[in-house]
Amino acid sequence: MSGKRCQMALKLDMSKAYDRVEWTFLKAVMEKLNFPPAWISLIMDYISSSNLAFLLNGQAVCSVTPSKGLRQGCLLSPYLFLLCVEAFSCLVSSLERGGRVLRTRSARGGPLISHLLFTDDSILFSKASSISRLHIQKILGIYERASGQQINLRKSKITFSPNVEESARQVIQHLFGINDCNSQDSYLSLPSMVGRNKRFLFNDIKERVWKKMRGWKDSFFSFFGKEVLIKAVVQAIPTYPMSIFKLPVSLCKELSAMASKFWWGSKNGNRKISWVSWEKKSAFPSAMVVWGLKTSSLQSCASGKTSV
Repeated sequence: MSGKRCQMALKLDMSKAYDRVEWTFLKAVMEKLNFPPAWISLIMDYISSSNLAFLLNGQAVCSVTPSKGLRQGCLLSPYLFLLCVEAFSCLVSSLERGGRVLRTRSARGGPLISHLLFTDDSILFSKASSISRLHIQKILGIYERASGQQINLRKSKITFSPNVEESARQVIQHLFGINDCNSQDSYLSLPSMVGRNKRFLFNDIKERVWKKMRGWKDSFFSFFGKEVLIKAVVQAIPTYPMSIFKLPVSLCKELSAMASKFWWGSKNGNRKISWVSWEKKSAFPSAMVVWGLKTSSLQSCASGKTSV
């Protein structure tokens, strides 16, 4: 978030999201979305048939019939909860149409975004002003009273664009009761804020790969066993961060070197000879060097037919 306009982003976390869902609210949302009456009746019968039992020394002593909440672990519960979040999305959209919530772009030419939703987490984008804060708190209060949800202020975070003055940040933080987001915070196991020093933020990927390889004894594996470990474990670790961020080239080269060292192996702590030059390995069609090890190349190396 940069430019002349002062902006802010709020990451809202719902406390005990599934346990606080009001059944009457869920029914009203389904009716508003024009679900068939037979379907609504079936869903309400399903969620109201839950029963909780208390175990004492391995025996059920009493049971309680809940009056709200969704079953944890049920495959249908996430979809039902998304219906509740849809009501919150409509409230945000109403502010957006009135121009009281500022939409932002993630990149030049990208789509305008006012809010993002992921299960029980929500991210709102707005103007960094007291008026916008009042509108957001108003719709949050309406949503909490109707759905039974409650914002977890301790886990919620707020961040501002660089052009917002420090005094304005402190005032808005105090009024919201939410702490500012820093570079150490993460969201969905990924860093919330990424600056120029990406190497420091993603150095954890290298440490995770190193811990995996350190527990493997390369002398116990054949070439085919090493191939499976490299492709199924080493390549899988950076796959999720690479789907969101562009990792530094230096980090990719170090990960490639670690995989190459494990592939060729070592003896008594000394590295064995790499029978394929670095230039030939770099010529393999891949985004990184060892990430693209071909099965045919590995088989030829294992049979000793690879030419130096």
